[in-house]
Amino acid sequence: MESQPRNNFILKNLDQPVRNDWIFWFWIVLTAMTLISTVNDYTQPDTTFNLVALIIDIAFVIAVQWFVFNWIPRTIRLKMRKRSAN
Repeated sequence: MESQPRNNFILKNLDQPVRNDWIFWFWIVLTAMTLISTVNDYTQPDTTFNLVALIIDIAFVIAVQWFVFNWIPRTIRLKMRKRSAN
């Protein structure tokens, strides 16, 4: 009997394998695009580069992106699957 891999909180409840789940890829692509935009804002020639502010912004972007594009869709998915199972 093969056991299911245990996922951490971030990837919990995504379809397995994770690489086949559209929510995961949607989240990764949008997070990467937002991070690129955030880093570009801090590397403009006419601005001063503040590493602490950049780290705070990156942490905030990752948290918000995870909530909006990972937690909300998977919660809806689980409720729909539970409803259709009944």
